[in-house]
Amino acid sequence: MGLAGVIKSLFKKPEANLTIIYTPGKGIEFDNQTINWDMDRLAIRTMLNNSHEESDILYELSEFFDGDTSRDIEVRRDIYSNYKCCNISLFLNYSTKNILQEIEVHEGAVIHIHNITVIFDVEASKLAQRFKTQGHQFKETSEEDYFFPDLRMTFASKRSMGGDGAEVGYFYCAKDVSHITEEIIEVNNR
Repeated sequence: MGLAGVIKSLFKKPEANLTIIYTPGKGIEFDNQTINWDMDRLAIRTMLNNSHEESDILYELSEFFDGDTSRDIEVRRDIYSNYKCCNISLFLNYSTKNILQEIEVHEGAVIHIHNITVIFDVEASKLAQRFKTQGHQFKETSEEDYFFPDLRMTFASKRSMGGDGAEVGYFYCAKDVSHITEEIIEVNNR
C-alpha cells in the first residue's frame, strides 16, 4: 500500500454495527427511535429520515390457481442500506395498507432480545442453544435456520441463506408468525 493508501486508511471511518433492541409483541428500538408493530410506513420513513429503497412487488400466482387472484402475493418493503454510519441491511415489511408487519436484518447489527445478544459473527447453532438455556424452545425449520415461536423470531446461518459459514447471516421478527407455524405443521403432515 502506498503512502496515499496509508493516509486514507488512517482517516477511514470504521464500519459500525447498529444496536437494535427487539421486544417481542412490540417492535424494535435503535438510534433513539422506537418502531412499533402497526406503525404507518410514511410515519416510519419520516422518523428515520434516511434514504431507503422502496421495493413493492406483486407476485401474480393466479395463473397457477385457475385465475384465483387471492393467491397473489404483494410484498411491500423499504430497504435501508448503510443506515447513517452503519453497514446494515434493514428491511421493513408492510401490509398492503402500509402498516409495519415484519422486520429483517441481513447484516450490520447487534440485536438485544431480553438478556441475549444476537451478533452476526456468532455461530447460529450455538446462539440457538443459548436461547434454549434461557427457556426459549426452537424448531430448526431447515438446516441452521432456527424459529422461536414465543419470541416471534427466526435467525439463520449464512450457509442456510445461500452463503458460506455457520455464523448468523439473517434475523427476522414479526408481529405475527402464524404463517411459519402453519408451514411447519404442513411439512410435518407430509
